[in-house]
Amino acid sequence: MSRNAVHARLAANGTMLREERKRQEVWELRDVRFASAIVGYDEEWRVRYVTAVAKEKIRYADVLDISAAEHRTDGHNHTYVWKPSPRADYVIRARGTDPDTLTYLTLRRIAGEHESEEEDD
Repeated sequence: MSRNAVHARLAANGTMLREERKRQEVWELRDVRFASAIVGYDEEWRVRYVTAVAKEKIRYADVLDISAAEHRTDGHNHTYVWKPSPRADYVIRARGTDPDTLTYLTLRRIAGEHESEEEDD
């Protein structure tokens, strides 16, 4: 998705707060579940990832298929990574400190990238 398309879609649901370095934008959302979204772009200003920051408790299982997701934990932080199909060019990553509810939800494009790379969010 292009930057203009993102702006058109997010402007209907929020307000852009600021642009940050590394081609990132922070949006305040008018959503009961999510407080804000961070949108990262590639060199051609196409969406590379979108990270939503939860403002209420959202269960991992409510946003992705946890039975098909890879679960990682260090005992304190939890991350679920789910790819909807082998052909999908994106993954969904849910993170949080609670074993049942997420704090961050990221949709990340992986086409031409290594899936294990972390975004700056």
